[in-house]
Amino acid sequence: MVLRVTRQDKPYLISVFKKAIRLLSLEAVIHRLWIIEENRIRIRGDV
Repeated sequence: MVLRVTRQDKPYLISVFKKAIRLLSLEAVIHRLWIIEENRIRIRGDV
């Protein structure tokens, strides 16, 4: 996972990660690159 955010304070990072946590149960993590941005999450790699 790669975070691409403008701020790095704890409350802000937690809010960004909450979006990613929802997808963890739906998408595979192994052999995939997760690019977590403030307004979107891109998942690259093998399906």
